[in-house]
Amino acid sequence: MSILCGCLVSWFCMLLCFGILFRLVSRNTNKLSPGPVGLGLPVVGSLFQLGHMPNESLAGPSKRTRPELRRPDRDGCSQPVRPPRVDRHAEPELPEMTAAKTRNNELFTPKKLEAMRGLREEKDVADLESESAVVFKAMVWGILKAAPKPNVADYFSVLRLVDPQGLRHRLQTLFKHMYAFFDELIEKRYNHMARRVEEG
Repeated sequence: MSILCGCLVSWFCMLLCFGILFRLVSRNTNKLSPGPVGLGLPVVGSLFQLGHMPNESLAGPSKRTRPELRRPDRDGCSQPVRPPRVDRHAEPELPEMTAAKTRNNELFTPKKLEAMRGLREEKDVADLESESAVVFKAMVWGILKAAPKPNVADYFSVLRLVDPQGLRHRLQTLFKHMYAFFDELIEKRYNHMARRVEEG
């Protein structure tokens, strides 16, 4: 008799735990967007239902799941927010086109170029054959060669401490050198500016 009561109590506790767990899980999934419809395959989902116009096929579910944006008008009533209509025949002006027009019409006219000649000559001109330029170029090429290589340690976390290819160590060394190089350039420029302020 006591064994039967123990089994019933344990069975009741197990059902109670599953009920609470089910409520917790179902409460959290109500906030999620709807899953795949139709075949309901976890990897493929509703991919087979897209058809030849995927933008129209995806518009329906987005309307169902996305709340409509509303804004209050003068009377206090809320109106749905709609994107402005775009004239399909008017060509949109790209930012690159605007920048090109500004460069050609404002900055690079002969009159402006002549007026900025002194400023251009005053600026330091980089010597591509100097020692610092050669060192910088070597650092950049080292980073560009080492960074895209696949590192085995990224795929197997056990090998991170070992770093069998040495890529991580090489990149850390190159970046340390590059930071030191930039610090030196900044310090030189700062000292140069301080001397100019003291002189004049």
